[in-house]
Amino acid sequence: MFLSRWFKDYYKNAEAAIRAQLKFKHKTITEPVDQILTFHPPDKRRRDSDNYLKAVNDALTHADVVEDDSIFRDRLTRWREPVENGRVDVVLGQIKFNAKEVEDDDGMGNN
Repeated sequence: MFLSRWFKDYYKNAEAAIRAQLKFKHKTITEPVDQILTFHPPDKRRRDSDNYLKAVNDALTHADVVEDDSIFRDRLTRWREPVENGRVDVVLGQIKFNAKEVEDDDGMGNN
């Protein structure tokens, strides 16, 4: 697969950002897991959510957070208001997907 210079830089920077946020030595997740992705884009332009989903999951794989992006069982993707430089919040685990909780919760029990 050919990756442009931009994508190579993206993966390198994303992997560095992911590793910097892991405050402990982690084991690569190999078992099925649920995922909540909350996107905070850098501006209000329209975006193709499939491309963003793929980029985030590829970055999680490149950073050895997950063995392969095929392990995700249930997934919730949310879009929120733009923030400077953009941000993606990722929650992985065994998550209860209740419609009301999903609307108000970050997936970790924090409202």
